[in-house]
Amino acid sequence: MLPVPAQPPMPSRPVAGPVADRPVRPEPLQRRLPRTFVDKAESFLGGDRFNKVMTLPTKRDFAIDHLEAIVHPRITVTSDEFKAFKAVLKPGDIILCGNDDSFVHAIVHLGEGRIVHALAQEHWDRKPTWVDRAVEGAADAIARLPVGKEARGRWADAVRVTPRSMSGGIGVIQETVDSYFARSARDNIVVLRNPGLTPAQLEAMRGNALSHVGKAYDYAFSTFDGKRMYCTEVVANALAASGVRVPTMMGASGSFKREVVLNETLVKAPGFVPVWHARSYPTTPFGKANPITLAPGR
Repeated sequence: MLPVPAQPPMPSRPVAGPVADRPVRPEPLQRRLPRTFVDKAESFLGGDRFNKVMTLPTKRDFAIDHLEAIVHPRITVTSDEFKAFKAVLKPGDIILCGNDDSFVHAIVHLGEGRIVHALAQEHWDRKPTWVDRAVEGAADAIARLPVGKEARGRWADAVRVTPRSMSGGIGVIQETVDSYFARSARDNIVVLRNPGLTPAQLEAMRGNALSHVGKAYDYAFSTFDGKRMYCTEVVANALAASGVRVPTMMGASGSFKREVVLNETLVKAPGFVPVWHARSYPTTPFGKANPITLAPGR
């Protein structure tokens, strides 16, 4: 893993460009499936309170995802595969990425290496607290116990996934492909493209994505309120602004099920074709469950 570079705060809008000062009204996704217990609980508690309730269990679920064993080469900003990935990118592309089973992140590429996405993790500038030190100290102590190595590792990992704070995470930001992958090495990436995307649709897509910058992360995965956003929700709303409707489906909301946008549906989004994927993609669990064929002449 490369050291995390110091990064300045990201502007809520690009400093230049055709959509920099154009106000864009987000086009929210429309509900189409029956309401679940989670939806009813949110209605009872209110969106803000329910999102707070879901913060810790969702952070724990993400931490469990990130503890998976990495068996494929990591794609870092210095790797040849990363250079090949960047060379393919065009404005309006959708980037999906993850590690092994944890193929869970989605990004809108604005063009020229600029991206918009929603991040659940703590801000990279957050200073460690006593909670961080206590959790890591407990995990290290367990890792030294006089028991089998496998058991020690399993118990230590169970402690390490303990959520560290109730903060709202990073939320929706604009940054560069380089800055994100300098912080987050991956072993799996897919690039999706709408070959029929017109300049007007691209501008609408960019504007919609930028309209969400600054929003908090949506730990409750409330797809239809628009106040907070999770990563695939940002992508789906941007696509909707360009005329592409991504189907929602019942998916995991922490330990529960509710109507959400999943990477599985983005891979199969109408009008979009895969133009690049990491070499490891076909051998990962997600790749095996969602086989793709790269568009010819990409």
